[in-house]
Amino acid sequence: MKPAISFRSRELALACIGAAVALSGCDGSAASSGSTSTGTGSEVQCVDDDLMVSGEFSGPGWDSATKSLVGTPKPSYVVATTLIFLKPDADDTFYKVSGKAIGAASAAPGFVGMMVGTSAKCHSARTLTVWESADAMLDFVMTPEHSACIDAADEVSTTATLTDWTAKPADLPPTFEEARTHLDGVSPLY
Repeated sequence: MKPAISFRSRELALACIGAAVALSGCDGSAASSGSTSTGTGSEVQCVDDDLMVSGEFSGPGWDSATKSLVGTPKPSYVVATTLIFLKPDADDTFYKVSGKAIGAASAAPGFVGMMVGTSAKCHSARTLTVWESADAMLDFVMTPEHSACIDAADEVSTTATLTDWTAKPADLPPTFEEARTHLDGVSPLY
């Protein structure tokens, strides 16, 4: 039986998915239950017009050569996006804590693929992950590797904003422009 996850836990889980995935060549962080922001709140106003995308969308469920899903497409997929702001001088700690979570995400059942980007100007990371289902995404969130990411949130980040949506196969892979649209109006978690 799967553990029940409250809406608040689901939000935090999505933030930490973003943090874990951000490590694949970028930086970022995550939220934890009861965490408090050490930021000024102005971070979320920063426009990351210098966003550097680390490679193309890729993962075990995505064929990069044909730019299509591997196997028979599902009717829909879950797309999660996170915008994460790092504390000053927290990059090394973030990379150390999140490294194992990247491997866990890549090997997780139902994980399709990801793309990350960073902004030096905003000291932030944006992530996009695609999952076959919300259950697959939440199963990953409950792994020990991902839990370690959650535990380090207060140490490495000031705030995070996230959301998720359902996408049809024809709408994959998602883009950061699409992610920005979905994040418009979403309040930071902490």
